[in-house]
Amino acid sequence: MPAKKLVLEFTTSGGGTTTMTLDDVKQNLDKGTIGAAMQAMVNSAAFATSKGATYTGVGSAKYVETTDTVLFDNTNTGTEDDYPGA
Repeated sequence: MPAKKLVLEFTTSGGGTTTMTLDDVKQNLDKGTIGAAMQAMVNSAAFATSKGATYTGVGSAKYVETTDTVLFDNTNTGTEDDYPGA
């Protein structure tokens, strides 16, 4: 089953944007719930980027699904999918 993450995008002081990615989130959240939570984060003034730009507005929210395709795996007990020479 593909993993689903919630990606939140905020506008920041200075005119930029930043994203926050959340794992293990409820899959049935609606835009009203997510939007209100994001606005509360902006209003709290407790969040900023690593460069110090504060969150100033709500940008977007989306669920993102990813699927892993294993090319090789030398960490498991079998050898059928090992990288040669490892």
